Amino acid sequence: MRSNLVAFLACSGLALAWASLSMSYGRAADPRIMMDKIIDIEKPFDGDTKDLLEYLSDRYEIKFVVDNTAFAKEKIQEPGSRRAQIPKLPGVSLDTTLRLLLEQTDAVFEFRGQAIVILPNRDGMTRRRFPPHSQAQLVARQAMRDKIAKLQFKVYKDFDGELKDILEGMSDQHGVSIIIDAAEFRRARKVDAVGQSRVKLKSGTLPVPQALDKITGQIKGRYEIYGDHIRILPIRDES
Repeated sequence: MRSNLVAFLACSGLALAWASLSMSYGRAADPRIMMDKIIDIEKPFDGDTKDLLEYLSDRYEIKFVVDNTAFAKEKIQEPGSRRAQIPKLPGVSLDTTLRLLLEQTDAVFEFRGQAIVILPNRDGMTRRRFPPHSQAQLVARQAMRDKIAKLQFKVYKDFDGELKDILEGMSDQHGVSIIIDAAEFRRARKVDAVGQSRVKLKSGTLPVPQALDKITGQIKGRYEIYGDHIRILPIRDES
């Protein structure tokens, strides 16, 4: 099975070094600077979190430290042995990739010196959150909003299919990564596999924001624009 996974990752452009996920591994580039680096996930990833962490550590010379004691305290399985899925993501930051990966494993990260420490997403009754986005990412977010406002989405024939398929088509048209926040849908709606939800859209050309409103409205969702991607989220609970 391992040889099959290695072959799959090699085809995905992820040449990973096989090593067990330990308490600490990787080199020591300044992680705060590296988190703004733009990378490409050219093909979807579906495998153990440790494999992608090892790849990121080796490729970008970042030191990851897993706080196993904190995970044991919260009775949460440490993330390295848990599976995660990453869609094809053109032109996203390392920060976005790591957040998307850890969200699926009940984990967050924080910066400590030259290391990125991976922690459970709660400490007792308190929810832990990811660090704030960098200034560079906030500037990029406004630029992305301006870009998205000008884009047109062409639907060549009436669409009646899965959410993930129409979003992939939009992503391919404009080279913009679109991420379905499956973890938030599970938390807010108790819904699994939201990407397989059926949506409809009539043929024609319409502004991308209008298309996204029509699409997300059918799944009781919304979208937010970040500096390097569009994120699909559940509607906020106003109660």
